[in-house]
Amino acid sequence: MTNLRALLPPGTQVKKYYDQSEIIAEASQGILQAVLIGAVLAVLVLYFFLGALRPTLIVALTIPLSLLAALAVMGLFGLSRNVITMTALTTMFALIPIAVGTTVGSRIFQPFAITVIGGLISGTLATLIIVPTLLVTLVRRSSCGITCDSH
Repeated sequence: MTNLRALLPPGTQVKKYYDQSEIIAEASQGILQAVLIGAVLAVLVLYFFLGALRPTLIVALTIPLSLLAALAVMGLFGLSRNVITMTALTTMFALIPIAVGTTVGSRIFQPFAITVIGGLISGTLATLIIVPTLLVTLVRRSSCGITCDSH
């Protein structure tokens, strides 16, 4: 918040209007339970389609590895648990096993999963790299706030 205040015009006050952390804290137990149930169901569906334990466990391994990678990236960028990041994690868990699966069922939905994952990755990169770069390049500060350059 301190970094954001430096961008605001002098005398601007920031007041808490809505705090997602309260909702996330209340929902954390339910979220954990939903993740565990979802993981178990995903493994059962994988086993049903693959018909063998070893390939099921290999594909199911993507779930905790993906979670660890996502949490590491969140930590790297200083992201907190909020409605947006929790929704992203939930979507990720649903799509990654489909994207890497090798069964007929997975192959049917692979284009969908890969497209959504690709869109999420490219959208995230655009938000984190392209948008800030364009803002710094095309938008300048004036004495009365932020204005767009006319040239």
